[in-house]
Amino acid sequence: MNILIVGNGFDLSHYLPTKYDHFMDVMSAIEDKNTGGLPENLSERKIEEWLEELDKIFQKRNEMEPSPYHMNFDELFFKTRDPNFIGKTKEHYLTDSILLSTQDVIKIQYRLSHNCWYQYFKNHVVEIKTWIDF
Repeated sequence: MNILIVGNGFDLSHYLPTKYDHFMDVMSAIEDKNTGGLPENLSERKIEEWLEELDKIFQKRNEMEPSPYHMNFDELFFKTRDPNFIGKTKEHYLTDSILLSTQDVIKIQYRLSHNCWYQYFKNHVVEIKTWIDF
C-alpha cells in the first residue's frame, strides 16, 4: 500500500528539517546514542510507570553533576543523508541553542524501542528512494 501525504513545501523552502528522512535520521541518532543502555526488564512495566520512575531518578540526579548523554543539534543531525540542507538550516537559524536533555534522550529511546511503526520504517528507510518530499 502506498500513502501520499501532500504539503505546500513552505517549511522546506525555509530550510526547516521537516522531511521524513530528517525525522528518521534524528530518531536513528537518538536510538544509537550510548546512554549506558536501557534496563533489560522494560516490558515488565507499562510505559507510564517506567517514565515516572525515570523522572524520579532524574529528580535525584539534578543535584549532581550534569550527565554527558544530552544531544545538541549537530549530534541529532550527525547521521543526516542531507548534509547540505542541514548546513543551510544552521546558517539560517540559531541551532546552537538546541539541546535535548539526557532525560528526554532516554525517554525517546524507550519509546522508539516499543514503537512498531518506527521499527518497521527504520528497516525500510534505506530502501525508500523518496518520501515524495520535493
